[in-house]
Amino acid sequence: MSAFNEFVESFKGGHLNAQMTAKMCELVDSVGKFQQKGKLTLDIELTPKADGEMLTKVKYTLKAPRRDTIESIMFTTPENSLVDSNPKQPELFEAPVRAPKDTHRVVKQLSA
Repeated sequence: MSAFNEFVESFKGGHLNAQMTAKMCELVDSVGKFQQKGKLTLDIELTPKADGEMLTKVKYTLKAPRRDTIESIMFTTPENSLVDSNPKQPELFEAPVRAPKDTHRVVKQLSA
């Protein structure tokens, strides 16, 4: 195992390894879902201290694609509400069109 792998696995008791694994999974999911590129950056800063001590700062940045905007055409009503169908356009049918009740029975008879 390399020194880098040992560092990632041991830093903060394995917390960094768990966090990076979770962020990587989030990145893979988001890139696959939105079919856009993403980026996970790991930044390690070392500052020397006395007697061989090293102040170690780790920062990671996730830039995953996401959908911030959803668009849809809406129509205004005379009451100033928004609806998804044009209130000025007459309905083609008064009630929803439904299949006859005994269609299910006919299908069963034909397939039996």
